Amino acid sequence: MKTYSFNYDVHIFDTDCYGIVWHGAYTKWLEMGRVNLFKTIDVDMKQMSDEHDIIFPVVEQNLKFKASARFGDVLRLTTWIKPDQPKLIFYQEIQELHSDKLIIDARTDVVTMNSQNKMYRRFPDILQQKLKSLI
Repeated sequence: MKTYSFNYDVHIFDTDCYGIVWHGAYTKWLEMGRVNLFKTIDVDMKQMSDEHDIIFPVVEQNLKFKASARFGDVLRLTTWIKPDQPKLIFYQEIQELHSDKLIIDARTDVVTMNSQNKMYRRFPDILQQKLKSLI
């Protein structure tokens, strides 16, 4: 199973007045992981929307906060996916890079829809082809 990982330096603007990462910042990083995992299999979300009428709305997200990240920490975010039609289920972990301490354990369910908000019950062929390289 293919994964995508990136490191992120926690900046002061990601934190509250105590230097602890604000909970909403994690959601942004999780989205970065999902979008960049797609890029590794040549799925450009804008192109999928513009040329193939496929959009990827989040329908459910569960974050388990295991520990606090702080200003100055370096985090590693790892993303992998389990296609389970009609959903794409993304699993993600955020760890503090130097200690390997688990900060966040997340699951995000995404579906495929068209621009008229009709959900695809089967992944469109172009997406199915690209997803084969993940497994």
